[in-house]
Amino acid sequence: MIETPELHNCGLILFKHKKTDQLDLVIASPHNVNIQMKLNDGNVNLLGMHLYDMNAGHMLKGDYGNMEIIKGLTVLNQILPKIKGEYKFGNIKVITPNVGGSGRIRTFQQMLPYFGKIL
Repeated sequence: MIETPELHNCGLILFKHKKTDQLDLVIASPHNVNIQMKLNDGNVNLLGMHLYDMNAGHMLKGDYGNMEIIKGLTVLNQILPKIKGEYKFGNIKVITPNVGGSGRIRTFQQMLPYFGKIL
């Protein structure tokens, strides 16, 4: 397990497999990941009023699960220089220990195209 203040403060757990050097990110969320976020402008994509639904194309749906994943990727992007040695990206898992819901699992490869659009 890799520990940093940034990960701790955001409820993130980062594992690095000793044999494969794979990084897996676990996000503990207080939200049901399938619930649509309430955006002021009525849009349902992750960027809300910054990219209207009709122009969003394949943008992620603005639900709590996707928001938690983007939060995790943002923090991970900030701390990557602190991770020593070789690594490759594995999975991102959102868990919901205190609420109903099934959680969410994505690979880093699935999420990187969206992350680039948001940044």
